[in-house]
Amino acid sequence: FLTWNCRHINNADTKPIIRSICMTAGYTCPEICTPQELLLEDEDEISG
Repeated sequence: FLTWNCRHINNADTKPIIRSICMTAGYTCPEICTPQELLLEDEDEISG
């Protein structure tokens, strides 16, 4: 059983690796972001 915390998963080096593994296995990769990043995206949609 493997667990990673957000700092390990949500970084510039790991995200492309995770995306590549998912795509190679035929899966759609979920978007990995912090709650703060998610809130910023919501603010951009509201103000945009």
